[in-house]
Order: sequence, then structure tokens, then C-alpha cells
Amino acid sequence: MRKGLFILITASLLSVSGAFAKHQTDDLSRHGKHAFKVGETICENGFIGGHGDKFLEKLDLSLEQKEQIKLLQKEMFLKIEAIFENTGGLKTYFDKNSFNKEAFLNDKKEINDTLVDIRADYLDKIYNILTDIQKEEIYEILGKIENRKWGKH
Repeated sequence: MRKGLFILITASLLSVSGAFAKHQTDDLSRHGKHAFKVGETICENGFIGGHGDKFLEKLDLSLEQKEQIKLLQKEMFLKIEAIFENTGGLKTYFDKNSFNKEAFLNDKKEINDTLVDIRADYLDKIYNILTDIQKEEIYEILGKIENRKWGKH
């Protein structure tokens, strides 16, 4: 059981870095709010919209579980949106004579750590609403996905 949870979290953390990296831009006027818009567009491609959660679609989830996951997803995106609304942009790290590389790195590492914490909390909450059978199925589903991803059969 712990191995399954470990694989679930590991797979999700690997996918989260790629999913959030494209959104972690400093030009918030271009990629800010619309990248994390909460509401009708979050779930327009099904109840789970990308970000490494496609494996959940393979589970036989009840209507109640789907609704709970939608709420958890919206909660996660609200937290993410708040992070990016509170960043000052790339200009923050420059002045006329220099670039503050240390501040840039520290801020970006803090943002990444926070995003990983948010994602882990989200996955933990999802895991806790699943039945024991669904928890076992996740392990199998993720194993198949990983084997396909790395060309193993």
C-alpha cells in the first residue's frame, strides 16, 4: 500500500514540474490569470483537466468522487493563482546596473517548493477519497503508464 502511494506521489511530482514550468513565467500580464482561471475552463476537457491526472479517468469513480475531485482541483488552482498574483515579475530582479541572480534563484526555488507542496496536498486528499479497490487500481494504472512512457511492455 505504501509503495503504491509512493509511486502515485512520485509520478505526480514528476509531472507537476513540467506542467507548472510552462506557467511559471514572469510576464504575468501574458500568462498570469488565464493560465490558472478557476471555474468553467478548469474542467472543460472532462472532470480532470490535464496536469498529470489522466490516470484518475481510468478509475470507476462515483459521481460524488468526481465532484469532490473537481472541488479539490479548484482549490489547488486558487492556491496556485494566488502564488502567481503575488510575484513581482522579472523586472523585480533588475536595476540599471545589475541582475540579482541570488534573489531570482531563491524566489523561484520557493515558488517551486510551494507548488510541489500544493500538489502533494491535492494528491493526498484525492487518495483519501478513493476506495481501497481504487487505491490498488491506481498502482496498476500508473505502472502501465510508466511502462508505456519508457517503452517497456
